[in-house]
Amino acid sequence: MGLGRHIPRIQRIAEQVPELNIIVATGIYPYSDLPFQFHFRGPGTMLDGGPDPMIAHFTRDLTEGIAGTGVKAAFLKCAMDAPASPARSSTRC
Repeated sequence: MGLGRHIPRIQRIAEQVPELNIIVATGIYPYSDLPFQFHFRGPGTMLDGGPDPMIAHFTRDLTEGIAGTGVKAAFLKCAMDAPASPARSSTRC
């Protein structure tokens, strides 16, 4: 998330170059802020109802597949340009 990904393109490359093992990741590169869909959902937010949506999203990518493709992420990555704000750092990246 944050930098984009296009799993069908990765699948096509893997089919065309079978000797190449492509390992995809899930995670987030939030620049200076989280993606919009995470601003108001989850613990400690305006719509504080239920679990952290990032946990559900990343777990689904790892266990079921990314964006309904069936391609499972092999690992979780997280990168930031600046320290997270204290209000968001406890459960985020």
